[in-house]
Amino acid sequence: MLMKNRILLFAFTLLWNVLVAQTNPVDSTVTIKIEKFNGTTYLGKIISDDGREILLETSNIGRIYIPKNEIKTMSSEKTHELNILGKPMEYFAFNTRYAFTNNALPIKKGDHYASISWYGPEVHFAVSKGLSVGVMSTWLAVPVVLAIKYTLPSKNEKLHLSIGSLLGSSSYANNFKGFGGLHWGTVTYGNTINNLSFSLGYGYINLRDINSFAVPGTYVSPNYPMYNDEESPLRASPIFSFAGIVKVSKKASLFFDSMISISKQEKTFSAFEGGFDPQTGKESPFITKVTRENLWTSAFILMPGMRFKIKETQSFQVSLAGISVMDKNESSSFPFPLLHWYFKF
Repeated sequence: MLMKNRILLFAFTLLWNVLVAQTNPVDSTVTIKIEKFNGTTYLGKIISDDGREILLETSNIGRIYIPKNEIKTMSSEKTHELNILGKPMEYFAFNTRYAFTNNALPIKKGDHYASISWYGPEVHFAVSKGLSVGVMSTWLAVPVVLAIKYTLPSKNEKLHLSIGSLLGSSSYANNFKGFGGLHWGTVTYGNTINNLSFSLGYGYINLRDINSFAVPGTYVSPNYPMYNDEESPLRASPIFSFAGIVKVSKKASLFFDSMISISKQEKTFSAFEGGFDPQTGKESPFITKVTRENLWTSAFILMPGMRFKIKETQSFQVSLAGISVMDKNESSSFPFPLLHWYFKF
């Protein structure tokens, strides 16, 4: 209970900080974005240009000389981002992701990135403005998941809508028979630095493996439960998510991510009666009762964490995630810490 209260307090603090950041009055300023051939980007004001190099004044590292032969692109753009202290800051890399879910902010064309975590890699290609296509997996290549996200055009600078899909295969496990998917829509309020998101989707999975299930009934010794081999059923559920991120310093951001599902699952229960009674010394017929019930099952994944910007093309984040599964008969919880290293390529 104490851990849940702390997580809720963390989420409330994040919500308050984002709302405060969004209501601060902000003056739009036109800045120059410079991207070098090595992928490094800078935002700032041009102080001088002598034809060979540019003197750029940035907000985080001060003035820097950039040779023109190292510049890939140079463009002007408006920035409205402030941190919670009300000071301007530069674009923060990988701003479309939280711990696992993403927001509805549009990804920029060519802003490809990859991620490495303890459980596996993923890579995403920004094929056009607002559209990304990627592949996610584990180090065992089971499963393999195709990830697609598209941000719908919006005239509102702070309100964004997106749709996305995950399509997965069990790959070589179970001879590619298993499959699953998740399809969702997301609404995000905020900017690239401070934002809140709500997602609603529908997920399903079918491993298509064969398991032995006891046939429901009452069995009296010497008769014992009979078992049938059955293919695992399709499991489906609506899935909700609430997430947000807020910048707290020049190189650090706090974020909160979550996934909540509610589904009905068929479970088999066995109850036993009779047998030898050590108190009376008598033995009665051993009775086994097998029943099946459709139970509502809830699953919660809560993922508070912190992201650290290493440089313009790299970030590292840690999330103290936890998973809870509950139905009317039992509940279980366990930690699931997440470590991610993001890098642009």
